[in-house]
Amino acid sequence: QQQQQRAGVMRKAMLQPRGSDWSDSEDEKYGKRQGLSRRLGKAALYAKRNKEWLLKVAVAVLSTVLLLTLLQSSGTSPRLAGAVQQQQQAPVVEGELGQLGLPKVSSTRQTRAAADDDAEEEDLEDGVPATEDSNGVSEREALELDDAQTDDIASAGDAVSPELEVHGDDAATSAEEANEEDDNDDEMSQAEEPPAARMIPPSNKPLTEMTNEELFENARELEECGRITVPQFVRRQTNWHALRAYTKLYASDPIYACVPKLHRHLQLTVEEFTELFRKRGQPVLFYFDNLRKLGFNMRSFTIDELQEIFPFDPVKDKQIQYTANAKVSQEFLDLGPAIYNFKDDQKLVKNGAKRSFPRNMKVKPSALSKLGVQLPPLILNGEVGAYQSPSLWFGSSTSPTAFHSDCCDNFVLMLTGTKRFTLAPPTDWHNLTPHCIGKHKNLCYANVQDPSDPSTNVAGLNVMTVDVNPGQVLYLPSGTFHHVANQGATLMTNVWTRSRETLGIISCNRN
Repeated sequence: QQQQQRAGVMRKAMLQPRGSDWSDSEDEKYGKRQGLSRRLGKAALYAKRNKEWLLKVAVAVLSTVLLLTLLQSSGTSPRLAGAVQQQQQAPVVEGELGQLGLPKVSSTRQTRAAADDDAEEEDLEDGVPATEDSNGVSEREALELDDAQTDDIASAGDAVSPELEVHGDDAATSAEEANEEDDNDDEMSQAEEPPAARMIPPSNKPLTEMTNEELFENARELEECGRITVPQFVRRQTNWHALRAYTKLYASDPIYACVPKLHRHLQLTVEEFTELFRKRGQPVLFYFDNLRKLGFNMRSFTIDELQEIFPFDPVKDKQIQYTANAKVSQEFLDLGPAIYNFKDDQKLVKNGAKRSFPRNMKVKPSALSKLGVQLPPLILNGEVGAYQSPSLWFGSSTSPTAFHSDCCDNFVLMLTGTKRFTLAPPTDWHNLTPHCIGKHKNLCYANVQDPSDPSTNVAGLNVMTVDVNPGQVLYLPSGTFHHVANQGATLMTNVWTRSRETLGIISCNRN
């Protein structure tokens, strides 16, 4: 109200007629009064329109002042009391401040600084792995296939199912016993890992310029496991058509003997993924979150969430059986019966070609819209024609997949549960003496079903083991041998590459 009254007075003064004795100085004063009047008018209008908001602010300020007054009158706050007690217990510095007559201060800050220095020294003692060699392969011409082999790659169609189930409790028990020692080793390595509070912060540095410590969660493990051993290439009629290319590539730049795991906070680009992994034929484990800036929005699910998305009542609803290795063209796929049949890690039930839950069922991404299934945006030449249709895999601990290799680069996207992959590089071909099936002889089963089984005795294998958890992606270069064991009920989708992108080491190394 006072601001409105003042504004009214100013307006009356400005409306008075100018006299003959009007001077330049008075003109300047008139301009200042006019500007002040406009500001006062705006302030009055703002106060009039925002009475309730200003009243709330005034009440909040008064309440805060009252609360602080009550706290001061009731004594020192617990947090402040703790700080005072800590200051009393801490030693004091009696240096130059004491000589100057200033009050003695606590050495708490110095103690914290010393602790930080110790942490930095511990980091240095742990050691930082050397920067990854990114010079590439020196002999590019050795990677080119002849015309017949290139035509074979271009004409390779959809991958044949690597399905081979083993039933009974013995399979699950043997898998647990085989991996018991690995679990103990994992627990020991986890105990030696630095605490999670020392997470490396995000960096704007390109991934291709980062060290292993900056790139990978398991940088210390990579340093300890070293690189694979590449056997000499032997020309045989039964060889896989890309074996010579892999032998040349790995002999020049061997991949790690264990699977790298990318830090979750890093953001991949197509070019960086191509340069670091696909071009080198390097398997890698990373997160859905590493692809967010590329527009990738997939997420993981619990079994309870799956049951809410696909409800099923075994009394009222009809049971559905799913055809193995089938191509589903329908726009919606009801997974309610499948989720009900595997939710408690039930055994897979077979009835001819029918299954109690899907195994290698090829479906359109639109049919899995409720799960938000997407193609990973990691192919340098674009997604059009680069991928086959996604395959849907339900699994239980009694439905493992035997040791085999596929024709094409493989992206495994984990939605629910955990799968344990046991891998071997394509260059272990001669040690595994595979038997290939399918139209193009691109699905090759090794002479052992489970390389992690203690009874398996194959010399010279470069065996790697990695667990793929919900929300993670495992990239397997074409020809990589892999055995899959479900650690309970699991749901996974995967996509294979096709056409000119069938072999990443060829399509990314054409020069």
